[in-house]
Amino acid sequence: MRFGSFSGSSIFRPLQFLGLWLLAGCGPVPEARVAVHEAWIKEGPPVHKMAAAYMRLENLGAKAVALIAIELEQGRAELHYMRHQDGVMQMGTLERLDLAPGQSVSLQPSGTHIMLLDLPQAPRAGQQLPLKLIFAGGYTRRCTALVKRPEGLHQ
Repeated sequence: MRFGSFSGSSIFRPLQFLGLWLLAGCGPVPEARVAVHEAWIKEGPPVHKMAAAYMRLENLGAKAVALIAIELEQGRAELHYMRHQDGVMQMGTLERLDLAPGQSVSLQPSGTHIMLLDLPQAPRAGQQLPLKLIFAGGYTRRCTALVKRPEGLHQ
């Protein structure tokens, strides 16, 4: 049997295929690794059934990753940006958030953040909400965000 021939009943066929696959540069792709630091949600007025989530994302992998969606148990989430333009604060939706290898990105008030919408009730200080971060290519990362009262506000 010559190399590369898949005819016959050779027990080496699977090994030949694996060898060709590895030679072609189709080896296993390193799994994406994203660390989530300090995930929190800003408590809002009790009548608002929306909130903003913040955190720091750190790409620990060797390849770029892109956050493309966020899921929560109830309600929906969108990735948003805020910026000043012509003296006016504007907010819009982001389709994705790219992280280069080794890059860390902070989602923070008055900047990039996650909007939690259509919540069954307003998140209250002390609650914890689970979030599922979905990255391009199918990688997911779960985290829990603590609801915090904004500084300077007292009950």
